[in-house]
Amino acid sequence: MAIYILEDNIVQGIYLKQILEKKILDPHEQIHLHSDIESIYEKVYLNSEMNLYFIDIDLHKEIEGGFNGAKKIREIDKDGLIVFVSSHYELALKSYKYLVNAYTFINKNDDLETFTTEIANCVSAYNNSKALTNTSDFISIETKSNIFRLDPSLICYFESIGMHKIAIYGISFYKEFYGSLSEILPLHQSFKRVHHSYIVNINNITDIDRKNKLIKTKSRNQIPISRKYYKEITQLIL
Repeated sequence: MAIYILEDNIVQGIYLKQILEKKILDPHEQIHLHSDIESIYEKVYLNSEMNLYFIDIDLHKEIEGGFNGAKKIREIDKDGLIVFVSSHYELALKSYKYLVNAYTFINKNDDLETFTTEIANCVSAYNNSKALTNTSDFISIETKSNIFRLDPSLICYFESIGMHKIAIYGISFYKEFYGSLSEILPLHQSFKRVHHSYIVNINNITDIDRKNKLIKTKSRNQIPISRKYYKEITQLIL
């Protein structure tokens, strides 16, 4: 979970960030300022769960560039709150044709008090959404630079890919982070070690190739199962 600002005017971006910093109560909340959709997309791809986005509509002289950016973000973050911030108030209704389910539109031309109140309302809605998310069965994974939360029901397996790096293969997503499998195993009861390089979510196993000792998952990938764990895993999914 994090807050992202997509604004190609660096002065306006910093101004918005400063307002947000005064309205956020959580000292650990991360605010990321980006000027182009490519850089923010790469960041969101690694942390695509319940974020708050403030997106300028007119990006790099493309009058509806922010709409296109929001559409791309929505492809990987289905639940995040998207807020359009622009001086082009006449474009507010056009957001609906992009099917991004925007939370609201904030006019840059509003007076400071109104503008700040609108920002505060968005932060409040974001906090409420986080509180609801926190009551569900999510796991938290902490790295040196980030903390991200994931729904374990969407995770198929974890793979150690070397240099203290872990890959997460989900039903419809992929993430990488620095860590160890030993730190992952206790996070959820459905996570089981099947190999020295793999931990699988037993709820997302679709089949076991007993002849070749391969596990098939809902991600449509196959991973090896070692002799050491074979009996336990086959008994668990009977």
